[in-house]
Amino acid sequence: YTHPKRNQIYRSLGEKPMVDVDWFKVMLQPEDKLLLCTDGLWDMVRDPTIEQILSAVPDPSQTGNALIKAALEGGGEDNVSVIVVQIAEASQRTGMTGVQLLARPESPQWPPM
Repeated sequence: YTHPKRNQIYRSLGEKPMVDVDWFKVMLQPEDKLLLCTDGLWDMVRDPTIEQILSAVPDPSQTGNALIKAALEGGGEDNVSVIVVQIAEASQRTGMTGVQLLARPESPQWPPM
């Protein structure tokens, strides 16, 4: 499952004064979820399982906890960092998106070692 060049670093912060950024546009809809994670997740949990958890668990905080739990149950050989952002409906009154709806997740329950 691991790529033969997975340890090669192509870009890093702090190496140079300016950093080239890869970017692209994606049309997002309300209820879409964005996942930012470390290799501690995607190295331990396969893409179909990640997709299933993202689809099945409605709350972003609970989704993050479920993904971390899956990584730990999958072997947990590395640290696991997960951020899940769910796109909210635009407010009818202000026209602003739900950026104020971000909440600090609860501490996950770690299984005994």
